[in-house]
Amino acid sequence: MTTAINRESAPTVERFSASITPEDVKTVESFVQTWPHLGTEPSHRWVLFRHRDELEAAGAIARRGRRVFIVVPRYMAWMAGQGRVR
Repeated sequence: MTTAINRESAPTVERFSASITPEDVKTVESFVQTWPHLGTEPSHRWVLFRHRDELEAAGAIARRGRRVFIVVPRYMAWMAGQGRVR
């Protein structure tokens, strides 16, 4: 059985690679070392676990096997949009 792919909603390389450089992609550990004032490594890992689907949809994280990489500009934009009261 084959499944048809909706080309309109399928992710494209251009959508995810526009204006992102290799320096913009960091591991959780290197992200925390670069910006320690934004939180601890465990706090960011909790955010990644809790909001994984949202972050993946926003292109803010990339996964390679079990390894998670943060796409810094998109992660920062996602965090800036999370300032709502619950």
